[in-house]
Amino acid sequence: MHNKTVLRTRAVAVVVGMSLALGVGAASYRVYELPVASPDHGARVLLTDPADVAASPFGWHDVDGIDGAEFTTLRGNNVWVYVDADNNSLPDDAGPDGGLGLVFDYAAAPGSVPPSSYSDALATNAFYLGNRFHDILWHHGFGPAEGNFQTNTYGLGGLGNDAVKIEIRKGGGLNNAGWAAAADGTAPTLRFYEWNMTNPNREVSFAADVAAFTYMQITQSRLTGGSCLSNADRAEIGVSDFFGVLVTNDFAATTSATPRGPATWLMGQPVSGTGIRAHPYSSDMGTNPLTYANSATATSPHGIGVIYASALWDLAWLMVQRDGASGDLVNGDGGDNRVLRLVIEGLKAQPCNSGLLDSRDALLQANLSLYGGTYACDIWQAFARRGMGVSANQGSVTSLADNVAAFDVPAPCSEFIFADGFEGPPPEPVWQQFCPVAGTIDLPAGQPATTSGPASVYPIEVPVSGLATDVVGVRVQMFGLTHTFPNDLDFLLIAPDGRSLVFQSDAGAGVDLSNATYTIDDAAASLMPIDAQLISASYRPTDFFDGDPFAAPAPVGPYQRAATAGTATFASAFGGVDGNGSWEIYIVDDASGDFGQLDGVCLEIGVLP
Repeated sequence: MHNKTVLRTRAVAVVVGMSLALGVGAASYRVYELPVASPDHGARVLLTDPADVAASPFGWHDVDGIDGAEFTTLRGNNVWVYVDADNNSLPDDAGPDGGLGLVFDYAAAPGSVPPSSYSDALATNAFYLGNRFHDILWHHGFGPAEGNFQTNTYGLGGLGNDAVKIEIRKGGGLNNAGWAAAADGTAPTLRFYEWNMTNPNREVSFAADVAAFTYMQITQSRLTGGSCLSNADRAEIGVSDFFGVLVTNDFAATTSATPRGPATWLMGQPVSGTGIRAHPYSSDMGTNPLTYANSATATSPHGIGVIYASALWDLAWLMVQRDGASGDLVNGDGGDNRVLRLVIEGLKAQPCNSGLLDSRDALLQANLSLYGGTYACDIWQAFARRGMGVSANQGSVTSLADNVAAFDVPAPCSEFIFADGFEGPPPEPVWQQFCPVAGTIDLPAGQPATTSGPASVYPIEVPVSGLATDVVGVRVQMFGLTHTFPNDLDFLLIAPDGRSLVFQSDAGAGVDLSNATYTIDDAAASLMPIDAQLISASYRPTDFFDGDPFAAPAPVGPYQRAATAGTATFASAFGGVDGNGSWEIYIVDDASGDFGQLDGVCLEIGVLP
């Protein structure tokens, strides 16, 4: 016999000298059962005893490790849910009470009334999700010994006393889901806000994909280290997106090409919508074309993370095609389970402040330790088709501008065949060269008497024809550039449909340049120098000053601009355009006192075969 403190019907009562004796996990909850992602994806059901007997052996309301619940509210060993509408980080009230039978069954009408009208249903769903994520991850490498979130670790390691606090209907914000990570032994907090994208508002507790995202954020902080997720080139957001999509995907009812946009319900979008990302997750490169080549124009941490998640989602489907999907993320051992184990083990193995390619390599290491290398080619194929192949280069992890994509795989994986129509890495572009006959071009016109203004050929017109498919890449080749202060020169490229890119501006400092020949290419290893001489080499598009004007007949700005003034690349500026027609290159010398010449310029246009 032992004492229990019981919260009953929003009042506190102390029951002395007896146990509630509810049994292990004896509780029921009306919830959207995973993998149902939201009210748009399915209906609520009443679940009985959903706690896993291994991960939560005394149920979800226990904290002392003895049969019988300590709480009849939505609080227990793994999770504590409460409303914090006044944003003071404390419960607004005791919350819903399930009574001695732990029955949490509440009405909800999320499409017709505001979230405040069904707080108890939201709280119940949030409690279910938080506990379910705990139980899932317990079976996939994130247990007490790894510092998971439990008040009582039941003697299995870790510090304990850190059940996750979930603050629902959180005040102080809108259209967001937040988190406060904490070291082992200190409770982290998840913050579920209302979203006003629809009328009435909606709230994160009914959006399992977004709730899972936040839970994985605090998980990564434990496994990799909170101070180790601060660099620009990192997978963090992608890992959390991936977890949100994985736990809410019914592999039996979807295909690898099915669009999965996070937070579609919160956004008021159909289930096939893009959600909060630029592209939904899908193996179809037409639906989600993102590769490592897009990293130079990506934001950090969200944009770069989505590129990583795109590769993980492709990998998940390759492993499901190989091993099947168990449909049981707690006790199963299908491809869906195994990819999650790889991801969790990879988080432990990756170095502090790892780049995307470091995280890829950590997956390969995890594959060796967990599965003896069985999935090496699956990993390489998934990442290579997203530009993170063998020859890819991440450069400095503090920058996205120096990432170089490559789509190659190790030789043993070159004969790998994708199953069920899952397309492999995108084919290499076919490049065609187009060189106008313009003769020597003075920079500027009228030099040496005139030392600033447009080039003597303005614009340089480059006729392009015979392209069978849309543009996927552009290169510019400069021949015989001579100038006494190349930093004065600005170059603007205009496509036949009017799209623009300032691809060279204020580069090369004031160091005399004589007869230099170089190529400007998205795949080059470095930007042009700002304070050193240009040499015969390959450079990425480079624009060091946002504001250079181009006189008529150049189209009026604003223009897309390359790094560092902007983030555009040839691929992002011109990808998808019909390249047939007249391209135009405008060159301006924007400062007096110096002049030069250009012997010629060529465009190389890349299209898919």
